Amino acid sequence: MDMHALFRTFIIVWGALILVGVTIGPIFHALMTNLIWSNTRLGEHRIECNMSPLGLIWISFGNFVMTIVTLGLFYPWAMVRLARFQMESVRLLPASDLQEFEASEPEAVGAIGEEAASIFDFDIAL
Repeated sequence: MDMHALFRTFIIVWGALILVGVTIGPIFHALMTNLIWSNTRLGEHRIECNMSPLGLIWISFGNFVMTIVTLGLFYPWAMVRLARFQMESVRLLPASDLQEFEASEPEAVGAIGEEAASIFDFDIAL
């Protein structure tokens, strides 16, 4: 077996996986996050999410490169940078005064939905 051909194949596959992880993964994540949060309601209040897929690709690529260059020391700051980008893209659109919403009595919520999700091992967390 030719070791050079095996090494080249390994490098090509590894590079393709990194390219997919830095481009297609963030695009999918941004689009799914926009879809989920933009269809979320809190009473009559709406939540809007406008996460840019290109912005998320830029953040992911920069975080990847800087983590490699710093041998992993950049990783905590990369996670903070990613969380900041994600939080800046989400906003609450109140339909009325939020103090009224806060002062209202909470509804009695059962744990059936949460338990049903845990039975089927399905994560419903956003």
